Amino acid sequence: MADLKKILLIAALAVFSQTDAQAEQLRHKTVLDVQFGSIPVGTATFDIRFDQKSYSLDASGKTVGVADLFASGRGKAESTGRFSNGKVLADRNFVEYVEKKKTSTLEMGFDDGAVETVVLVPDKRKTKVAPKYVPIMEEQLRAVIDPASSIVVPVPWEQANDPTAVCDRTIPI
Repeated sequence: MADLKKILLIAALAVFSQTDAQAEQLRHKTVLDVQFGSIPVGTATFDIRFDQKSYSLDASGKTVGVADLFASGRGKAESTGRFSNGKVLADRNFVEYVEKKKTSTLEMGFDDGAVETVVLVPDKRKTKVAPKYVPIMEEQLRAVIDPASSIVVPVPWEQANDPTAVCDRTIPI
C-alpha cells in the first residue's frame, strides 16, 4: 500500500511540476516487485507520459516464481486522457488479462467524463436481477474515470508535498 501511495504522490508531483513555459512531455516510470511475505509473486510496471494538457498510461504485470506455477497470469492496461480544471478526464481505456491460455479484454471509450462505449470479450455481463447483483444506472456512468487513470491524481502545486492531498479524497471510478 505504501508503494501505491508513493506512485500517486510522484505522479501528482510530476503532473504539476512544470511551468506554463514548459510544454514538453514528461515521463514517469515505476517498476514494482510484488511479494507475499518474502516470496516473489509478481511484477508490475507503470509508465506515464504527460504534458500540461494530456496523459497516456501503459501498465503491465505478470505473475512470477511460485505464483506463476500455480496461478499463471499476465495483463496490460492502456489509458489516455486529458486534464481539465484540475481533474482527469479519461478518453480511452483498454485492459487485457491472460489467465492460463484464456484472454479477456475490456475497452472503454469516454466523452467528457461519461462512459460512451464498453466492449467486453468475452462478454460475461450479468443480466440477472437478484439481491446479490447491483445494477449500474445511467447516471453512475457520468463523471467517472477508468481504474488505470485513477493513479494520475492532479493536485495544486502548493499541496504537492502533502500526501493527504493525494490520499484523502474520493475518486469516482
